[in-house]
Amino acid sequence: MVECCREFGITFKLNTIVCKLNVNEDTNQHISRLPPFRWKFFQVLMVAGENDSEQTLRDVRKFMITDQVFQEFCGRH
Repeated sequence: MVECCREFGITFKLNTIVCKLNVNEDTNQHISRLPPFRWKFFQVLMVAGENDSEQTLRDVRKFMITDQVFQEFCGRH
């Protein structure tokens, strides 16, 4: 896919939601092979009534990270 994008001059943006599952991963090597036009990080968020309990379709509580941990991730990437 990378070669196809380069061939046709297609740029792309990569969005990454950072959570407990990926906060300790070093993705720099993988991303450097893709070179996205822009790479944005988003901290996983809890939305009241949407993903904040066992009664909702998704329960994000087990994926939450602190603001400090998120900033440390951003600093490494």
